[in-house]
Amino acid sequence: PDGGTPEPDEDTTERRSFGLSSGGEEVFLLSATPSGERTDYVHGFTFGDSAAGFSFGRHVNSIGKISYPPLEATSFNASNDLPRTGPLVITEMMYHPANGSVEFIEIQNISVSPVPLAGVQISGIGFAFGPTAPELIPGEIVLVVETDPATFRSIFNPPASVSVFGPYSGRLSNGGEKVSLRVPEANPVALEPDLMPSVDIADYNDSSPWPTSPDGTGTTLVRILPALYGSDPNSWLASLNPGGTPGFVNSAPPIDWRAAYFSEAELLNTTISGPLADADFDGVSNLLEHIFGTDPRDASSIDLPTVSMVNDGEETYAEFSYRLRQGLTGFRIRIEASSDLAEWKNAEGDFTIQSEVDNGDGTSTITARDENPASAQLGRYFRIRVN
Repeated sequence: PDGGTPEPDEDTTERRSFGLSSGGEEVFLLSATPSGERTDYVHGFTFGDSAAGFSFGRHVNSIGKISYPPLEATSFNASNDLPRTGPLVITEMMYHPANGSVEFIEIQNISVSPVPLAGVQISGIGFAFGPTAPELIPGEIVLVVETDPATFRSIFNPPASVSVFGPYSGRLSNGGEKVSLRVPEANPVALEPDLMPSVDIADYNDSSPWPTSPDGTGTTLVRILPALYGSDPNSWLASLNPGGTPGFVNSAPPIDWRAAYFSEAELLNTTISGPLADADFDGVSNLLEHIFGTDPRDASSIDLPTVSMVNDGEETYAEFSYRLRQGLTGFRIRIEASSDLAEWKNAEGDFTIQSEVDNGDGTSTITARDENPASAQLGRYFRIRVN
C-alpha cells in the first residue's frame, strides 16, 4: 500500500551473498516481472566513502530536495533518522565576499571528545589539513581561509586563541555548491588507503529560500544550530553584521525568535520550527508570523498585509498596510511590485510612509502609499519580501 514498507518474498534457495563497498558505490531498485524481465521503474543513488556503523538514508529537506546523507542511526522498518552531523561541522561561511574581503570557512568540534585535524579534507576548495595539524578539543573553532593567515587576521581580527589555516587553492562558488568535511578512517580492507567519509555536508545556494544577502553584500552564512542538517536552508541565517563573526561561537540572538515558540527538541526538527515551516498549518510560515507579530503556534492568530485603493484629489493610489513586530534585527523587509506575477522588482522607492501606529502589543501597523497613481500602472501587484 501507499506509504507502506514493501515485503519481498524470501528466496531460500539463493546461496550467493552480496556486499556494499565501504569506498562508495551505487544502489538501484529495479522493477521486474515474475520471470525476471525488467520493467520501467528505477530508483537509486550513489554514495561515497562510508563510516563504520553508519548507514545512508533518504532524506527530504524543507524545500523538497531529496538526498541520501549518512544518518545518525540505522532504522530498520521505521522512519529514517536525522542526517548525521559532526563531530566536525561547518558553522559559518563567507562564500561571496564583498570587495576588499576574503572567503573563509569556520569549523567547530561539536562532540564531547577531541578530534584530530590531521588529514581532514574540505571538498570544494581543495584543502586538507597537514600531518602536524592539532587536535580540536570539544567546542573549539578553527578557521580555513583563502588568503594567508596573517592577512586574514589583519582584516577580521579573530581571537588569538583560534587557529587560522590557509590559503586554500580553490574557490567557493558564488552560486552555491556542495561543501563537505571528510574525516580519515581506517579502511577495513588491508593495505588499502584510508576511507574519507563525510561527517558534515553543506549544499548551499545563493537563491531564496536560502539567505540571499551573503551573496556579495558582505554578510556570511551562519548555522543556526550546529546539530541542524547543513544542506537545508532552514538551518542557516545571514550574519547580522558585515564580515560575520569568524572565530567566535555564534550567539543565541539569531534564533531567539524561534526559541520563544518552540522547545529545544522542536528547534532541532526544522519541519516544525524552521523559518519556512508552518507549525499551525494556517498557510503562513513561522518566519512571516514572527515578522508580522502573530503566533506561529496558533492558527487563529493571523494578520496579513492588505492593499487598498484611496482617492486623493483627482487620482487614486494604492496603499499597503501591514503589521510588523517592533525591534526586529537581522531581517530585511521590503515591498516589491510586479506586472505579471513572474518578475518582481524592489518598489521601496515608490512608496512613502503615511503612518506608523503603535498597537501597544509589541507591534506597529505601517501604512505606505504608492506615489504612482493607479491610472498610470494598470495590473500592478505587490508583495512583502523578507530576507
